[in-house]
Amino acid sequence: MDNLPPVKFYKAWDEYGALSNFSPFPVSVDGVEWPTVEHYYQAQKFAGVHNDIARESFEKIKLAESPEAAAKIGRSAQAAHPESVRKDWDDVKVDVMRRALTEKLVRYEGPRTLLMESVCTDGRVRVIEDSPVDGVWGAGRDGTGQNLLGALLVNIREDLVSGRLDVEK
Repeated sequence: MDNLPPVKFYKAWDEYGALSNFSPFPVSVDGVEWPTVEHYYQAQKFAGVHNDIARESFEKIKLAESPEAAAKIGRSAQAAHPESVRKDWDDVKVDVMRRALTEKLVRYEGPRTLLMESVCTDGRVRVIEDSPVDGVWGAGRDGTGQNLLGALLVNIREDLVSGRLDVEK
């Protein structure tokens, strides 16, 4: 029986960093190419909102030079102008992230291989976004966070293994 530790990642350059939404893998969603999963995720906070701040935030995020810059723009605009964030954001944000992660993992062999190799033969291995600052998407400072990103990746891995997702050749 394998006794491998959980797969942990945080920064894009970590051993398993290709699993991060900040890793440099462009994704195409609804015919639009995004530099990273994070760019897409942050921009979707403002998608379909009809005011100047939302439209400007969406465009600035799409053109941001890095995923860190995209995250900063998205978080700052969300905090300063909550009325510019789509009303259903809390209801759809996990699905938004799943859609972009799925696109990345179906499209790119490297991150997909890391994810597929992250399971022990008995299926126990957890995938953990080891963020010390994010207790929702990651493990948080004390490791008791919700780890939604890790849970999504495990769910997508199950879909890949079962054949529910077709990979690009």
